[in-house]
Amino acid sequence: TKSLVNPQLDDLRQLLFQPVVTSFVQSLLIQTGFTTNTMLQVIVVALLATTAASATSSYHAVMSLINTGSYDGPIVVALLSSLFTFFALGIIIQGALLAPKPPADADADVDDTSN
Repeated sequence: TKSLVNPQLDDLRQLLFQPVVTSFVQSLLIQTGFTTNTMLQVIVVALLATTAASATSSYHAVMSLINTGSYDGPIVVALLSSLFTFFALGIIIQGALLAPKPPADADADVDDTSN
């Protein structure tokens, strides 16, 4: 069913709530003891670190091609590394763009019933 509240996330929900993905995430949360917020931060940092390593590999491959006219190793690895760099950054940017904005007043969300 399509969401009436936020239809732009329907594709993401369809991917995330597959039984294989859901059970993997649940077992990962149980094994690590992390909360979902902590797990998200760990995944984003891991993606950024992998992207940095991938970008470094791509940079060295390009510089080797420019300086020597050849590349010592399979060029496909460098090309796939570059592709992964842009893909990982795209995922992070897409997530940041689709993330809900924090409320203007954080105290407005708290229900004060301690009278």
